[in-house]
Amino acid sequence: DGFVRFLDPDADLSQYQVIDVRNPPEIEKAPLAEAAHALKIPLDELRDRLDEADANKPTVVSCASGLRSYVASRILMQNGFREVYD
Repeated sequence: DGFVRFLDPDADLSQYQVIDVRNPPEIEKAPLAEAAHALKIPLDELRDRLDEADANKPTVVSCASGLRSYVASRILMQNGFREVYD
């Protein structure tokens, strides 16, 4: 429906701010090797920690299943982030 945009799974993430919204145990079990620079902000904490991310940078949101990254993308867009991808 156009609510979120998607990147190809093999996209180069070096030009993006990456926000990993998984919980710490999930991140420990399967870290994002290609996104070592990722901000690790669990979805439940995202609204309280928005100031840690730059709303002016293109942003990719990652999670384990896709549902949390969708919710996180919507939260970011509702808070002024213009270029957000799942």
